[in-house]
Amino acid sequence: MRVFTIFIALGFIVMSCKSTVDINTYFKKIPQTNVSKDKIENAESFIKMYLETCSIENSEATFTNRFVTYNEKYGEILCKGINNRNGKIVTINFEELRGDGHSYLIYRFKVKFENIDKISEVRVSEKFTGEYETIIVRNEWSDILKSSNKF
Repeated sequence: MRVFTIFIALGFIVMSCKSTVDINTYFKKIPQTNVSKDKIENAESFIKMYLETCSIENSEATFTNRFVTYNEKYGEILCKGINNRNGKIVTINFEELRGDGHSYLIYRFKVKFENIDKISEVRVSEKFTGEYETIIVRNEWSDILKSSNKF
């Protein structure tokens, strides 16, 4: 009985250590044929506008309160830092859409910045309500979706 109790206790410890969710399993690829071209163009336009102006004030897009609050506190400083480091967008190409099936869509773009030799990733997450929740800039593209701090 004691061995059985230890085995169960170890099982709970192992399960609790494995509490992180694999982002690639959670956010599944959505075929491009299921993607509205307008939605992709809107996400691309938002990325270009935001990284050029570091503002959401003149955007036609809608945003979650969380995005607006975060942007008011940190957006301009972070955006200008990224622009100083990366330079302007040279090319931007839609690569894939991922979704969790009930709350979020993630639009992933391959982006070439003028000061970065490698292809970068810029992604925008959108709630199913149509509001943008995050914009994330990674200085290196990866075919697998990687977790990232939000910006």
